[in-house]
Amino acid sequence: MALVIHDAVAESGTRTGIGPALLTGADPGDVSFSSVMSNGDTTYYKVRGRTSLAWEIVQGTYTSSTNSLSRDSLFES
Repeated sequence: MALVIHDAVAESGTRTGIGPALLTGADPGDVSFSSVMSNGDTTYYKVRGRTSLAWEIVQGTYTSSTNSLSRDSLFES
């Protein structure tokens, strides 16, 4: 398990409340979390609302079996 920082990752997904972000695919011209992370790796990521101005900066852990990122620590919102 490693801390992974990669500047070309951008992926759509869904999240309900403070649950994990279920990733649904890389945005055009970017790469997916699954292509740069292994199960149990951690990273920092930004979540933006699609229909609102809500956002947050989070540290989370990647789970390959569900292709998701947890919400371990919230830094800013």
